[in-house]
Amino acid sequence: MTRPISEKINCPGCGHKQKTTIWTSVNADLNPELRDQILDWSFFNSTCEKCGETRNLIYPFLYHDMRHKFMIRVVLVENEDEFGSELDKLSDEQQSAVETFSREFPDATRDFQKYRHRAVIGPQELVEKIFIFENGFNDYAIEMLKHTMFLAIGKKGGADSIAKMLFDCSSGQPRLVAFMDDGELGTIDFNQKLYDDFVNLLGDYSADQSGRLQVINQAWADEFVSSLS
Repeated sequence: MTRPISEKINCPGCGHKQKTTIWTSVNADLNPELRDQILDWSFFNSTCEKCGETRNLIYPFLYHDMRHKFMIRVVLVENEDEFGSELDKLSDEQQSAVETFSREFPDATRDFQKYRHRAVIGPQELVEKIFIFENGFNDYAIEMLKHTMFLAIGKKGGADSIAKMLFDCSSGQPRLVAFMDDGELGTIDFNQKLYDDFVNLLGDYSADQSGRLQVINQAWADEFVSSLS
């Protein structure tokens, strides 16, 4: 269910306080227009009614896609070290959301065993997961593919200049986008064969049976590879 609330927010520019709609949860099936706004980032825009400045308003919320069977909890932390300490609390909140959904949509409850439950840091990672799951990809294999690309670029001496790498499918074709330290963007061709190899290697992770939030990101891939050595 999509749940908006109204809160008073101070404009960081002029200090004006005004009522702003905050979404504690977004259901992409019931409100597809919000899903579109998240993908084009207009969802996060907030315009001050006094000074007219538009800025990003980023806050935690739950994203739910019933058709593609996934839930994503958006988390805001200062650094990834704080991320792990939030997981138990977030998992309890996620379980509460699942129970609420089960009461409101009892016929769909049996499908929860097929759901992917994820926690991400901020809007960029949310948009990435939406692209991954809507297009039928496996995020475990995607992270391993990105890890491999980092290693390949590192052999050429360029990995240190990459701040982050994200999966993108906004053009209809899968690709990897590299965010450089200097603010520039670079694109990397999607290696379908290597991705398929990782899917076969990792097995079928398209459904998480535990119902607990999973954090599948670059840090997960690094730890997974370290565990193999």
